[in-house]
Amino acid sequence: GARRRAKSRDVPGRKPLYQKTKVAYDFASSFVVSTGGAGKRKKRWGKSAREKEREAAAKAAEKKEAERAARRKRLEERERVRLAREAAAKRRAAKRAERYAKEMAEADEEEAAEARQYAADLERKRKREAAAAAAAP
Repeated sequence: GARRRAKSRDVPGRKPLYQKTKVAYDFASSFVVSTGGAGKRKKRWGKSAREKEREAAAKAAEKKEAERAARRKRLEERERVRLAREAAAKRRAAKRAERYAKEMAEADEEEAAEARQYAADLERKRKREAAAAAAAP
């Protein structure tokens, strides 16, 4: 940072007040800003602009983080719902396909039965005609 002006503490052989005695230290520490430096007096009440700024920034960051978390949660929820929906659709499709296959199989079965019946009828008719032809002459 910028070069600081020499303060009393930088003068050789001069101790800051609060290094001299315990009591003096306790007393001085009530004034000295916690970021520390001899004789950086602080008003006992109220926050410095910097502190306010820092708190505001922290609050904003927290808010942003919370929003981000909420958004993530929403997205995850949406994704979960979508996946569930897709799974359900797949199940339904599978069921439908199965039913269709079954119906087709049944239809094929019926068709085959009808064809057999038809063949049998033809055979019978042929035999009857053959018998009639044999009996006629």
